[in-house]
Amino acid sequence: WTLGALLRGARKRVVSEHACVLASVVPPQTSIFAEATRQVMGKAPLEITAASAPWLPIDYRDPGAVGADRIANAVATIERHGKPAIVVDFGTATTFDVISREGRYLGGVISPGVLTGAENLVRRAARLGAFEIKAPEHVVGRSTEESLQSGLLYGAVGQVDAIVRRIAAEARMRPVVVATGGLAKAIAPHSKAIQKIDAHLTLHGLRMIHERSLTRPGRA
Repeated sequence: WTLGALLRGARKRVVSEHACVLASVVPPQTSIFAEATRQVMGKAPLEITAASAPWLPIDYRDPGAVGADRIANAVATIERHGKPAIVVDFGTATTFDVISREGRYLGGVISPGVLTGAENLVRRAARLGAFEIKAPEHVVGRSTEESLQSGLLYGAVGQVDAIVRRIAAEARMRPVVVATGGLAKAIAPHSKAIQKIDAHLTLHGLRMIHERSLTRPGRA
């Protein structure tokens, strides 16, 4: 429906004074949205890949496998928060992106997202109902809802703190730890590892990559 609304809203107008950056992690949909954007904007979007940010060295065995959102997060973190750094992005998956003191993308960690885990738990356990993810009054819940809230939230906090501690020890770094994504504000206040919240980190990264692309040869 989003694609249809995009095309209907455009009414075949060309908005040449604007530009578009496309960060897709769903390959079958990428070409569809790229074409829709071309029709609306009158130009092809800048599709974010490892090649879009050649100034960011990526140490993945296959740099092309790094998600567009993770590349954008790394770029924005270096510019906005410094390095070395760890980005914790609370989305469909909870991802940890590691940036060295030299500004290299070292790789990271991917785990099921908090909401993803909650939805699966509710779906598979017949006696459990939907609940809001927030900190309960007590760690020891006095109801099923409070018990679920405690388990999901403090489970996520413990996971973040433990993984960040292991990364820092392995990489021998003292990183700035930045949280982003939908649940960052709910989880970060309870974490000992997270130092900063940057709700729009990914969007900042997309903007920065686009701005730098305009100065590269072959770009308009």
